[in-house]
Amino acid sequence: MNKKQLILTSFVIVLPALLGAFFWKALPEQIPTHFGIDGQADGYSSKLFTLVAFPILFVLFQIIALASLERVSVKVTVPAKMRKFYAWIVPTSSFIVQGSIYANALGWVKNSPTLVTAFLGIIFIILGNYLPKTHRNHTIGIRIPWTLSDDKKWYKTHRMAGKLWVIGGLIILLESFIQVALPYVMGVVIAIMIIAPMIYSFLLSRKA
Repeated sequence: MNKKQLILTSFVIVLPALLGAFFWKALPEQIPTHFGIDGQADGYSSKLFTLVAFPILFVLFQIIALASLERVSVKVTVPAKMRKFYAWIVPTSSFIVQGSIYANALGWVKNSPTLVTAFLGIIFIILGNYLPKTHRNHTIGIRIPWTLSDDKKWYKTHRMAGKLWVIGGLIILLESFIQVALPYVMGVVIAIMIIAPMIYSFLLSRKA
């Protein structure tokens, strides 16, 4: 594993906790840490748990992610830029999620889930651009029996999925600012992004 990359990304993950420690006295004893699809807080944690548990959890996720990227099969089949992007998904997500939690608890923002939703849309857009460039592997991509069985099916499925994910990401990004039936729009869009490529791959397999 790339130790420098692990140290740098782990620092980004821990950075919001340092912010929480700095504003420790200003934070409420119970911090909203979970929000429903309507954007309202429906879960709370103590500020000590929030300060300690979240960074540890995200660092563990990051170790798993970086370890998976070190596989030889991944280095051969996945573009280098996409591997770098994957390496930063967890740290960036952690920074935004934890930062939004503290900003919401301190009263700096009123609707922190909006930031997470917008970030999710951006992730889908970037992934959609890189999906068609990945080659068949068992770590990154749409890994279902029909795509893993044949290079041509893998390519066609990921080319179709790439376009779909870019469109879906743009819709989610736009919806995060418009806020019109956001939970339902996100649910439908993400369901289509997941299910449609699987059905398409299955139909390709049946046609073959």
